Amino acid sequence: MPKKGGRVDNKNLYKALKNLNNSVLSNISITIPNEEMSKFSDSIKAINDILNEDLRRTVVEFSNNLASSMKVNSASLKTQTANLSKAYENENLVLVLGAGVSVPYNIPDWNTLLQRLLIESNNDVSETNSAETGYITSHFYTSLFKSNPLTVARYIQGVYLSSDSKHKFERAVRQILYENIDRESESEIMEEIVQLCISPGKLPNLDSIITYNYDDVLEEKIQSKTLEVPIKSIYYTGMNPQNGELPIYHVHGYLPESGTISDKHAITLSESIYHKQYLDIYSWNNIVQINKFSSKICLFIGNSFSDPNMRRLMDIGKQQRGTDSGKHYIIKRRIKPEVFEARLNEVLQENSELMNLKEKQGLELKELVLNLVLMNQNLEEKDAHSFGAEIIWIDDYEKDIPLLLRTIRHGKSLSNFS
Repeated sequence: MPKKGGRVDNKNLYKALKNLNNSVLSNISITIPNEEMSKFSDSIKAINDILNEDLRRTVVEFSNNLASSMKVNSASLKTQTANLSKAYENENLVLVLGAGVSVPYNIPDWNTLLQRLLIESNNDVSETNSAETGYITSHFYTSLFKSNPLTVARYIQGVYLSSDSKHKFERAVRQILYENIDRESESEIMEEIVQLCISPGKLPNLDSIITYNYDDVLEEKIQSKTLEVPIKSIYYTGMNPQNGELPIYHVHGYLPESGTISDKHAITLSESIYHKQYLDIYSWNNIVQINKFSSKICLFIGNSFSDPNMRRLMDIGKQQRGTDSGKHYIIKRRIKPEVFEARLNEVLQENSELMNLKEKQGLELKELVLNLVLMNQNLEEKDAHSFGAEIIWIDDYEKDIPLLLRTIRHGKSLSNFS
């Protein structure tokens, strides 16, 4: 009999003893006196209690170990921030910005933009449906049919390109981008990005910014500061920064809120444009990204790291930079086990096959959750590493990213980082 507090590694032992308990009680109750049977039953119950306690302890220990592994190691974090701070001081740091940095200003994310464009295009091509019917149909379509976003984008762009009106597509995108914009909104993340661009003394300290956003929020925020910062928005071939200018590369296109839209403002939205970029390795935006990914230290902010062309260019950059020239860093938020548990529970309720598999293996829900979270984190880190990058794990975008950026700017310790 295992001692209380001992470790039980074989989970089937618990089931076996439970079965033994039931079997013995039913088969020997005739031949064993009641008082002895009571003692035996108490013994079996004690074993079950011990096993329950051991299983609980095992799960708790696993949970604690996972929490420790998920928590950013302080030494690792200091190394990461020290490397980023050094790159910033040496004007070797590139910020790579995704849609997350513009969302606080009511700029729609990519999926919302596609939904709105689908609504508008459906209204345009429909001769029998009213505008209201087109809106409802498009809204339900994107909710019910989980189509590949690139497929939807290809259809949308095809509808607009078939129009006789030149640049109608870009004008439609611009209207949706800015129709609900709130430029007075506050975002600590954007504020710290701007501060990195206007650090006193040597201007600029950043090497450059690569953004996959079409909007002009970043430019407007920089220019609204009293300190005049020479910036250069680059979104077309032949546009080059002058000495002392901070280049902001809009590698998927640029649609400022005001001004005339021309051929230079073409944007990357559908897979046909992705394919064109894929084939044209010497396009200006591909060259810029390969150059920065191969020779600079890049910090990815508000970026899911899922863009297929970007990942391809990161691969090329890694091959060109070798192994001794530093790493890139990707900011990602940890998955909270309690959130993942709720999602997993919903999946199990909807999928009887998975539920049966879970029951067959005798897995506790929390144990399964912790295994899955740890597996996900491990896969994410290995994926980033394959591109020559490390993940900086955070808990809260709005709190932790500004703190990280301030640390890079000032080069101070991250003792308050949680």
